[in-house]
Amino acid sequence: MSNSIEDWLPYATLSNAVSTLAIAWLTLALFRMQRRENAHAKKVAEANYKFQLFQKRLEVYFAVREYYVEFYKLGSPSMEAASRVHEVSLTARYLMGDDVQKFLISLRDHAFDFRSLERKDERYQSKINRGGELNEEENAKHQQLLDQMQAIEMTVGQLCTVEKLDEVFTPYLKMPDSLESR
Repeated sequence: MSNSIEDWLPYATLSNAVSTLAIAWLTLALFRMQRRENAHAKKVAEANYKFQLFQKRLEVYFAVREYYVEFYKLGSPSMEAASRVHEVSLTARYLMGDDVQKFLISLRDHAFDFRSLERKDERYQSKINRGGELNEEENAKHQQLLDQMQAIEMTVGQLCTVEKLDEVFTPYLKMPDSLESR
């Protein structure tokens, strides 16, 4: 029995071939596992994106609800609620359609107009509270001011009905399909 290299060469070649196949198989297995993991990571990222978008849209909706509730309870929205609607109207253009943007701008403008009229009314009320009387012209202007305020209240009341809010926001407030029933 000779122990020459030529005698062992077929075995070395066979072991190289087997080890190469084993490495190739392991590489393929790792590739498949990584591909599955990447697919899963992509689904998770997509779901997170959709959920974040959904949450941002809900913030817009709740800001409008807060605005309306204050308007309904107090007769006028607080400046904080009006400012919040203004703030969300700036981001809503990227989250929702033009219809929501126009709706929010309308609410914001009504709030600022109402607040301006309220300040003018306070001047008239201050004069009355100090014991003064309004002359005929001031009385007419004050009544016109009160009519304008009432018109804004009615407009906001019509804009913020449950039906109108549903009409404007429902297309944007559906939970993304890929997040439902999980």
